[in-house]
Amino acid sequence: MVNAARQGSGGVVTVQPQQLRKPPNPSGAPHPEVGNFFWQYYAQPECCPCDHNCCPKVLLCHPCMQGEMQAWARGEDDCCTHTMVWALCLGLIACLLEDRKLIERKTHEFHKTKGDPRAGSDAFHHEGVCCVAALLGPTGQWITHAQNHEAIQAFRETQAAFL
Repeated sequence: MVNAARQGSGGVVTVQPQQLRKPPNPSGAPHPEVGNFFWQYYAQPECCPCDHNCCPKVLLCHPCMQGEMQAWARGEDDCCTHTMVWALCLGLIACLLEDRKLIERKTHEFHKTKGDPRAGSDAFHHEGVCCVAALLGPTGQWITHAQNHEAIQAFRETQAAFL
């Protein structure tokens, strides 16, 4: 990481960026777009998000996992409201896209506040999520939901010492 310098009243002050751990998939493969932190934390085959038991968790309680993801991404303690909203959500695909964007925004902000030069001014947008979820139907939506949860779990595990 590069040292940043700023002009203070007493001269130049060197500011060290705070430490953080490198994500498990720093290249972001198979989606290596610059600044895409979601795929940097998701480090397994795209259609098999099972490292943290995300597949069975999402299969057993989809609305519960939705509530947990929304609460985490928004920095809230109460996941019950988000669970109920998802259970009643007629626009399921829109919910999945919102999750991906919220997760990306939170991980991007974490890296940006820690001084990571890879964190640009804006978080990555993830436009293709709705298309994939719509084309693949319930299976695609289940996989997308499990991917979202997997990225959160990997982020928590990787950055635990700095959260």
